[in-house]
Amino acid sequence: MTLLSRNHHRVLRAALAVVLAVMVGMATACSDDDSPAGTASPSPTVEETTQPNIILIVADDMAASDMEFMPNVQSLLVDQGTYLPNFIATDPSRATILRGQYPHNHGITTNTAPEGGFAGFTSKGLEESTVATWLQDAGYRTALVGKYVDGYPYTDAVGTAGDPSYIAPGWDEWYAPLGSAAYDQYNYEVNENGAIVSYGDAPEDFGGDVLARHATAVVSGGGSDLKPFFLYVAPLAPRYPAASAPRHDELFADATVPQKPSHSAISLADKPAYLSALPVLTAEQRQQIDGIYARRLRSLQSVDDMVGSIVEELTASGALDNTYIFFTSDNGYLLGEHRVPRGNGLPHEESIRVSLAVRGPGVPAGVVDQRLALTTDLAPTFAALADATAPAFVDGRPLLPLLGKPGDGAAWRRSVLLSFSSPPDGVSAEPPFPVIPPPYVGLRSDFSTYVQYATGERELYFNSEDPYQLTNAAGYETPSQAAVYASLVDLLKSCAGPTCIDAENVAPPP
Repeated sequence: MTLLSRNHHRVLRAALAVVLAVMVGMATACSDDDSPAGTASPSPTVEETTQPNIILIVADDMAASDMEFMPNVQSLLVDQGTYLPNFIATDPSRATILRGQYPHNHGITTNTAPEGGFAGFTSKGLEESTVATWLQDAGYRTALVGKYVDGYPYTDAVGTAGDPSYIAPGWDEWYAPLGSAAYDQYNYEVNENGAIVSYGDAPEDFGGDVLARHATAVVSGGGSDLKPFFLYVAPLAPRYPAASAPRHDELFADATVPQKPSHSAISLADKPAYLSALPVLTAEQRQQIDGIYARRLRSLQSVDDMVGSIVEELTASGALDNTYIFFTSDNGYLLGEHRVPRGNGLPHEESIRVSLAVRGPGVPAGVVDQRLALTTDLAPTFAALADATAPAFVDGRPLLPLLGKPGDGAAWRRSVLLSFSSPPDGVSAEPPFPVIPPPYVGLRSDFSTYVQYATGERELYFNSEDPYQLTNAAGYETPSQAAVYASLVDLLKSCAGPTCIDAENVAPPP
């Protein structure tokens, strides 16, 4: 008796037929399309006649559950808008956020120079067309406050400094911390519109608060030039070392990691070797993990304060009702699940699922939408809201149907691509010992997660029945069932532009 029912067998056979049909359709579409690559296609527009302000706030390595400990985010964004719990992050995310493409299409599959990170992003010419340039062309004042792309402004893997005054195309205002010293939140430098400004170790120099002051200043200047603004805020919290502002240093002193079944799994024998070889976490390791957890929650409080300041400023200026605010993270985070002491880059829920909160004109308040969304969707969503033109190379789709706006929500996506090519960002710097998976490709669907590792190992979970991903169902399928999953992954990992929408709309077997 297999883990899959006869009904699953029938659905799998049907899904395989759909996969084959989609593959044929995609090939036909590619052969019949005479338009040159990269030509522009119009994005849907919103109902409002006035272009709205758009704010994107992206935390750094924040677990989805961490959002619960941010009272301003909860009361001002989640309660006043729509919450997407199944918002998935690509690896790496920063280039995807700016371009609206999967990593296999924008080519930044690692955070390591020279091919990846900032060095790769600039050398490949990718920043010549980003959401910043699209919105700037549509009449927006654009501002970056915080982290740009990993490695900025270094030009190689050993930290050779590039031009510290460099400002990427498309940005009217630029406040980007320089180098890894900024993660300590004291004694660092910031490129402020081309001028290098040094900060020390006084309380007012705390990095999160400096970025918050810049972000609030951008908001307070909104409308001064009769232009709408696009503000991308990328704080460095709660990434290691998860420094906190002095006013928060005493918070969460007794916090302990909420225990899930995956924290106490007796056996990992059915997991890939990189996981099954992990020893049971010791009492000392668990204590360390609790300490990391408390530091991370403290570090996020300055981000939460910033959200409150931004909303307060928008309210004071009368701009709140015409402003969309998006809040998410670039990656999730594991703390003890599956015996992983801490980190990300894994294909499991804690690492890939980051969630998204959105408020703005016409966005329903207090709504939770379970549909799948992805970091590829952010750039085309902003283009659609701004009545801007997004290039044809974009893989994502506007989130308008999920936000109470007109759009095609009937045939919404059923799966997204998962991929990994490099170690999680910064793992060598953070204790305890990191866990690095082998390269993999896979998919996360409405109801399942399937992964193929470069080692030949596989994982398969049915997330509604096994939300903590305790039982690996890979190996219990028939050859035809395995073929359906493999075919879907092949569709996703080779898709580009509109064909990604076709591939994502195919449902894998339940």
